[in-house]
Amino acid sequence: SNFYRNQQILTFYGIRKFESVSRSKYNRVEKNTESVKIQQQTVAAPIFNWKDIDVWLYILSEKIDFNDAYRLGYDRVGCYCCPNNNSRAQFLSSIYMPDKSTAWRNFLIDFAKKIGKADAEVYVDSGKWKARQGGNGLAAAKTVKLQFTNCTSEEHSKIYKLFKPYDDELINMFTPFGKVAKDLGQKLLQETIILDAKSNVPILSLQPFMQDGYEHAVKVKTLNVENHDELQRLAGYQIRKFNACRRCLKCESLCRTGAISIIGDSYYIDPEKCVHCYKCMNAKYLAGGCMMDKYLRTK
Repeated sequence: SNFYRNQQILTFYGIRKFESVSRSKYNRVEKNTESVKIQQQTVAAPIFNWKDIDVWLYILSEKIDFNDAYRLGYDRVGCYCCPNNNSRAQFLSSIYMPDKSTAWRNFLIDFAKKIGKADAEVYVDSGKWKARQGGNGLAAAKTVKLQFTNCTSEEHSKIYKLFKPYDDELINMFTPFGKVAKDLGQKLLQETIILDAKSNVPILSLQPFMQDGYEHAVKVKTLNVENHDELQRLAGYQIRKFNACRRCLKCESLCRTGAISIIGDSYYIDPEKCVHCYKCMNAKYLAGGCMMDKYLRTK
C-alpha cells in the first residue's frame, strides 16, 4: 500500500468456490470494504467458477508443471496442518510425514486441554478443533479487549489498561483528533492535551496513570464536547490499536494522504500529512477500530 497510495490495484486470486464452504460465499470480483484488506485493492478470481476437472484439463493440455503431492493421492495441496484439510489429506500426511503428523496432533491435544475441552483427543480426532476459535487460548487475545475503569475523581474520565508502557507512540495515536499539545498539559502529571483540528479547543487529555491491577495505564479525559461517550469510543479505538497492532497494514491502506506508516514494531501518524478525516477510526472500515479485533476477539 505504501507504493500505490492513490492508485487502484487489481489483484488476482486463484481461489475457486468449490474449494470450501467459506470460499463459495465469496464474489468473483470483490470490492467490499470488509472483505478487502488493502483499501484501494479490487480482488478478482478469474477461475472462481471452475471445477476440478476444468483445472486439470487446463494443466494437462497446456503441459503445466504441478506439485508432486498430487501424484501421491492428495486432492488439495497446502500446509499439512491446515484446518481446511479433509480426512483424506490427514490420512496421507500420517503416511508420508508421520513425525510431523504426530507432533501436530499432540500439539492440538495439548491446546485443547489448555482451552478446557473435556475429552481433548476426541475433540481433535473428530475435527471439532477446525471450528474458528478467534483468539481463544491465545495470549494475544487479551490485547483486543478494552479494559478500563471509570475515574472516581474526574467526570468524563476513563482509565484504560495498557499492555506496554505509556509512551510517545500512544500519544501519536491521537493525531487524527487534532493537534497534539504536550506543552499545554500539566507537566508534573505528564499530561498531554489534544486540540480539536477545526476549533483548536481542547477535547482530550491524556496522562500515564497508576491503577490497581494494571501494570500500565492511561487516563483519558474528554473535554468541551457534547457527546463524551462517542469521543471515548474513538479514543478506545486508538488504545486498542496501541495494545493489539500486529502490523496488518489495514490502517496504512485506509489513509489517502499517506500519513500512517507501520514499519517494524512502530506505528506512526505524520501530523503534517494527517487531515483528521477519522477514516482510520471509522467502524465501516475497521469494526472495533483495529483489524485484530476481528481476528483475535473471543466470545
